[in-house]
Amino acid sequence: MDDETEPETLSYRERYAEVDVDRGKAVGAAIGLGMSVAFQGFIVLAFQSGVIGGETPLFAPLRFAGVTQLIYVFPTVLFFVNRRCPEMAKGFVAVAALVLLGTFAALVV
Repeated sequence: MDDETEPETLSYRERYAEVDVDRGKAVGAAIGLGMSVAFQGFIVLAFQSGVIGGETPLFAPLRFAGVTQLIYVFPTVLFFVNRRCPEMAKGFVAVAALVLLGTFAALVV
């Protein structure tokens, strides 16, 4: 019974945080690309009748891409950070930035 050692002093977050394998920037970018294609696809489908009828310009639905990014980018980045996957978060943010730049380009056109 004297062999008991003192437990390490870890914070609550360190003891109970779920840790995932950080698979790298490419996987984070692939997840970001998949999510952006899915969400932007929903937007295009929602405005499909207007685009086909000629009432709406072709790239007009993509102007809402920035709004939909507010829905999924921040929670997903926080998820990656909480799971201690900073490289995946960097790849995801890089793709989100490209989608945001595409949104600005669609606003100009």
